[in-house]
Amino acid sequence: MRGSAIVESVLVAFFLVFCVAGTLGAASSPPPSSTPSSLPSPSPSLGAVPSPPPPSPGAVPSPTATLFPVRQNGKWGYIDRSGKLVVAPRYETARSMRDGLAAISLDAKWGYLDATGKQAIGLLFDDVSHMGLDEARDFSEGLAAANDSVRWGYVDRTGKFVVLPRFAAARRFSDGLAAVKIQTKWGFIDRTGNVVIKPIYGSAGRFSEGLAAVREFGRYGKWGYVDKSGQVVVKPQWDSVSGEFSPSVGEFSDGLAAVCFKRQWGFADATSVTTGAAIETKFREVLPFSEGLAMFRRSYDPCGYMDRFGTPVIKERFLAASRFSEGLAAVKVQEGWGYIDKKGAFVIQPSFDLAEEFVDGLARVTKGKAQGYVDHKGRLVWPLTE
Repeated sequence: MRGSAIVESVLVAFFLVFCVAGTLGAASSPPPSSTPSSLPSPSPSLGAVPSPPPPSPGAVPSPTATLFPVRQNGKWGYIDRSGKLVVAPRYETARSMRDGLAAISLDAKWGYLDATGKQAIGLLFDDVSHMGLDEARDFSEGLAAANDSVRWGYVDRTGKFVVLPRFAAARRFSDGLAAVKIQTKWGFIDRTGNVVIKPIYGSAGRFSEGLAAVREFGRYGKWGYVDKSGQVVVKPQWDSVSGEFSPSVGEFSDGLAAVCFKRQWGFADATSVTTGAAIETKFREVLPFSEGLAMFRRSYDPCGYMDRFGTPVIKERFLAASRFSEGLAAVKVQEGWGYIDKKGAFVIQPSFDLAEEFVDGLARVTKGKAQGYVDHKGRLVWPLTE
């Protein structure tokens, strides 16, 4: 009898330990998801305008190795983000660094510096007119347009032609494709130089958010948008698009593109093939959206900023204004150019003759012929020099 009692006590003890362990295991396990993990996340419908979280005003981007062009005694060199001179001024021209390389020119020849200031590609390429498309010389996606004194092709980061020169004009690569001019018409090539969208257009821009602006061939050709397969997504219907004669011709930003009809500007989205403008074409001037806001001007009035629904959110009180970048925008008032935050409050007081957008934590400012750089607090990182 006593032995059976001992056995019974042992069994009860094991049972209690098992129950406690089970309870603790259940408590430590995460609750099952109410949505099966195998189900895909819903994707936005065509033309839906995304709502990315805006950066905090004045937010400094993650540190990257980059250099900034500066002018001193008429020559160009480069500084780092702290304002330290890395490349002594000696070049005739110095462009901003893109994709880790910066285009420089000396004695009518172009080459490239890397982020340490060392010459990555020698002064090998001819300095010839590129129809105002100097941006094509900047590297993008590992390639840059270069000229052999007659035609344009593309070089890699070693300076070797990987797409042989055969184009009358060329733009930077974007989304794996680049707009090029073949004889008198524009089309698109891939990174190997193969034509993937036939040259049938009077002009063409870079791809952004999966679409590129193209203009019908002919004097009065209208602007529309194609996807990467060449399929027309937004039918040609606009008289002009933003930056028609600039590097950012017709680019989509925050799901919208600035378009013009009968000298009035508004914004189109990817559904505008059937619905017309997403924001009515009723403004004298607009800039593309950036960080959720876009500059607008009615008639000859001062300019302000609207949100993606076309609602004014910063009062119209500026003589001129630029796009938001890193939480700040350069604006002009009677006292000169300064910088505001997204509430419209001045963060850097207006005192400059010109102010550019922030890039990698610094912005170039001008007084007279002198140029310098300020940080987000308005401190001169590089003094104003000519």
